[in-house]
Amino acid sequence: MKENKEQKLQNKLKMFTDFYLLDMVREQYPIVEKITIDNFTKNIHTNKFYPEFVVKLSGDMGYGILIQTNIKQTIRESIEKFFSDSFTLLNANIKFI
Repeated sequence: MKENKEQKLQNKLKMFTDFYLLDMVREQYPIVEKITIDNFTKNIHTNKFYPEFVVKLSGDMGYGILIQTNIKQTIRESIEKFFSDSFTLLNANIKFI
């Protein structure tokens, strides 16, 4: 089965997340265990995708809003740097577990 252009782009972002983004974020924030993409929604007006990320943090400690905000910012900046023409990332699209 052939992948369409959108699927290929989504798969590239997933690989980027698994092989680059996770390591980069973990370097700054060792509490990050895993980053996954849960879903993609598409804005029909801009033709851009909005990926939804789930960030798993280590332990049961309640991490403050400042740390979560900084992690979100790091993820968002990376996506904007490498995929600005295709994806838009909002803070609301990054959830922590």
